[in-house]
Amino acid sequence: MKALALLVVLVGRVCAETPTDELAAPPTEAQHFTIMSSAGTHGTSARWTTPDGTRMGRESLVLRGQVFELDSAANVGNNGMFARVAVRGHTPNGDAGEVFAIDDGIASWKSPVDAGSSPYHTAAEYTCF
Repeated sequence: MKALALLVVLVGRVCAETPTDELAAPPTEAQHFTIMSSAGTHGTSARWTTPDGTRMGRESLVLRGQVFELDSAANVGNNGMFARVAVRGHTPNGDAGEVFAIDDGIASWKSPVDAGSSPYHTAAEYTCF
């Protein structure tokens, strides 16, 4: 339930860029990765699952002076596809906040540049691209 409450908070905040210090902090047991190239280390990425099954992520990246700070929370539905996704944070383009949810057979989404909904009858994958 704690992660579901977090998802509700994340969804409610999509309309405002989330400051870095308010993004999710990975627990020590999270999978931790280093983002690097031949030029050196650029950032970190972490993945973990909360006790209620919410899949969490946190990225911090500096690439050529551009700063990306993001967190994400996702829940999988009975059909194995995402039922809810919330992303918060910022990129060089500004607010990265985005939400996707399936409720009562309707898929809906909202981002700083787009919003919409569509009937959801069969397994389909959501992507922000």
